[in-house]
Parts: sequence; structure tokens; C-alpha cells
Amino acid sequence: MADWRSRGELERHFRRHHRLLGVTTVAVYDASARETIEGGTCFEYRDLDSDDPCVGYYHPETRRFVGLSDDEVTILTHYRCPEGYVRNNLRGSTYP
Repeated sequence: MADWRSRGELERHFRRHHRLLGVTTVAVYDASARETIEGGTCFEYRDLDSDDPCVGYYHPETRRFVGLSDDEVTILTHYRCPEGYVRNNLRGSTYP
């Protein structure tokens, strides 16, 4: 199973995105990311800053997105967004 680069990265992303996800603890934020990976639709995209290949998982019912490294070892981000965002705004998205 994928993991965050570090505890500090997990906490930084939690502080940035927890309100829109409606979670109140780092542990619940992390669990939400892992649930999204397990139940979401897998697709490929390219990082907006580095253009590196990435793997995404999106769960349309909960509108949760998780971005991972292309080898799916590292969780890069987790947040809530509209389905159109993962389809149209992530560079090179293969989301159906």
C-alpha cells in the first residue's frame, strides 16, 4: 500500500485540505485517502508543476481525489474536487 513521503507531508496536506473533505484528524484524512485508492477509478495524469507522470484515483460519489507517484508507492495529495476537474484540468488525464 502506498504511503506519504513523510509524516510532515501528511500533516501539511491535512492542514491544506481537511476542511473541504470534512475530516478533523490526520488519521481520518489518511484513512480517507486510502479508501479513495481502494474504491476509486484509477487513471494516469501528469503533475502540473513538474510534468512527471502520476497515477490518480477518483471516487465520483464522494468527489475525493488522490494523487500518487507513477509507481504508486507515494501518496502525493488528497482532496475533494468535481469530476470534471480530474477529467479536464489534470494534464494528460486518462480519467474516463
